[in-house]
Amino acid sequence: MHPEEIEPLESATAGEKKVFRFLHDAARPDKDFIAWYEPTIGSAGAEPDFILYGNSLGLLVLEVKDWDIDQIGEVNPHTFKFWTGDKEETRTNPDRQAR
Repeated sequence: MHPEEIEPLESATAGEKKVFRFLHDAARPDKDFIAWYEPTIGSAGAEPDFILYGNSLGLLVLEVKDWDIDQIGEVNPHTFKFWTGDKEETRTNPDRQAR
């Protein structure tokens, strides 16, 4: 795992910490897997939440969202609209973000 731990990072969300623990427990014992948290990739400097590499799997890019299904209001190929408390927010569709 790169880095070895993210618990102390203030920027890591609760969902990212859960996924990190899962990958740490599931993938780390297997020597065929390497995982990175928020690696900078490409010339645009994209930072997916996780990249998992496996010899037989290839690359898997994970974008973690700390959203509950009940919060999501509207979805289209470009954006997600969801509610946080009494406020509506619009964010980039995670599928588009991961690409």
